[in-house]
Amino acid sequence: MEIILLWLFLRISSIVVAGIASIIHPMSDLDRLVAIWPPSEPFSLWMKRLLVSPLFHWDARFYASITTYGYNGSNSTTAFYPLYPWTAKLLSFLGLDPQVALVLVSSLAGLAFIYTFERLARIDLSKEQARQAALFVLILPISMVLFIPYTEALFFLLAAWSIYFARKQRWWLASMFAVLSTLAKQSGILLALVLAIELWMSGPFYRQLSLKSLKAWAAVLPIPAAILFWTIIRNHIINPVHFEMAHWQDWFLSLLISPGTGMTATRAQMLWPWQLLTETVRTVIERPETRIHTLITISGYLIMVVLFLVTWRYLRPSYRVYSLIILLSSVFFFLVYYGALPVMSAFRHAYSAFPIFTAVPLLKTSKWQRVLIISICIVLFLLMMLAYSMEAWVA
Repeated sequence: MEIILLWLFLRISSIVVAGIASIIHPMSDLDRLVAIWPPSEPFSLWMKRLLVSPLFHWDARFYASITTYGYNGSNSTTAFYPLYPWTAKLLSFLGLDPQVALVLVSSLAGLAFIYTFERLARIDLSKEQARQAALFVLILPISMVLFIPYTEALFFLLAAWSIYFARKQRWWLASMFAVLSTLAKQSGILLALVLAIELWMSGPFYRQLSLKSLKAWAAVLPIPAAILFWTIIRNHIINPVHFEMAHWQDWFLSLLISPGTGMTATRAQMLWPWQLLTETVRTVIERPETRIHTLITISGYLIMVVLFLVTWRYLRPSYRVYSLIILLSSVFFFLVYYGALPVMSAFRHAYSAFPIFTAVPLLKTSKWQRVLIISICIVLFLLMMLAYSMEAWVA
């Protein structure tokens, strides 16, 4: 009940903060045309203005476009994986507004993820420790992505179920949820490693050549097949990509991320780490408006790295490998330079290493330290929600 009340508080608070930001700095036509107070007719439009519209910034707008109009090779919608907007599309067929459907899916998926994560943590921890783990994964400031129309909430839910069933040795159920999570976000392919490691650790039976063990190991194969399926559809049907040696870098980004990579940003190119550092310093000096974005992204990413390092010895091998690759792959987003923004979304992508939080309750902290951490995190959550809503930070 405590976790649900906290989730409800953060859900309401995020809407309130986004609403205030939309008054100060209206971003959409609906924000400009319909006052947030007093209520006006039509009532459904006013409710959308009050509760939904202020949440749509950055990637959320692309998800709304996909849900409403579908994918289009002439724009950057192909940069986004399909399961989240397709799920919202199913609800829109029932008469829900596409934006309302997206918010509903992410909200319910986020709440279900916290429940699932607590069950996952309960495998290794006491009931009280599992509750603390769920509390920490919810109050980390970047958890605000669970309360906006982004794919993370759905991805986390599916990934948590996949890991849970892998721990329970329900290999094909774990594979099914991993496939679905891969269609929600590309990080889902790393669940193949979790499944493989858990299989290997489950005993000598699964290391022997037998029909039953081969059947279990075959559960790993559909996971990379899912990302291959979407890559083929995205790169060869929706938006055909052709290799040209003179533009190999654009081709590589198109294949690895999306054919729409170049449309999503002013300039997308791969840089060496020292080049990125130079570009970051130059951009922060020349463009003061990028300073908040850069501070949140880099400091948030470093927090995830520190958490990983201090919990390393408590993590299962499968959690270590998964989280390590998530953190390293998040660095890739540092090495792709996007014009006016020197670094993008590394904090959000690093948050996908949520198994780290199963070990956080094992760290020695006093009650007052936990209260202080929770208080600071909630304040930072609201400030990051404000920065997102004012478009001062790209989540």
